[in-house]
Amino acid sequence: MLDMGCGLGLYLENYAGLSLGIDLSPANIEACKKKGLNVLLADANFFWTKKVWDSVLLVHVLEHLEDPSKTLINAWKNTNLRGRIIIVVPSLLCFMNGFNNLIGHRQFINETYVHHYLSRLGCKKIKSYTFPPISLPYFGRYQELRMVYQKR
Repeated sequence: MLDMGCGLGLYLENYAGLSLGIDLSPANIEACKKKGLNVLLADANFFWTKKVWDSVLLVHVLEHLEDPSKTLINAWKNTNLRGRIIIVVPSLLCFMNGFNNLIGHRQFINETYVHHYLSRLGCKKIKSYTFPPISLPYFGRYQELRMVYQKR
């Protein structure tokens, strides 16, 4: 698994030894290395290895970028045939409730935007859903959109 924008390595911890994380933050990379995780300081727009991955994660990354299309295309390049690209972004509900004002959020990313780029590259949408499916008291006004695409 390749985690593009791995942050503090939450997902990498579950796939230690089988994964690689990249992030732009030296502090995040250092924290991951202290946990023994395989990480590199790299830009998701330009990162490439000779290895292609079964899964590429973009979890809460795209909304922080000036041009997310470059990262989507690069995720596709780093995914093997039949591999999956997993994307998580804040949902429309979050943006309607002020989450767009969070530090570093540059834009709202919706399913149409993601589908536009990945379908042109030959990816098939496997599933798309919001979590939680409804507004729940525990989660407050937070909801995220989760999308899974498969490279064909």
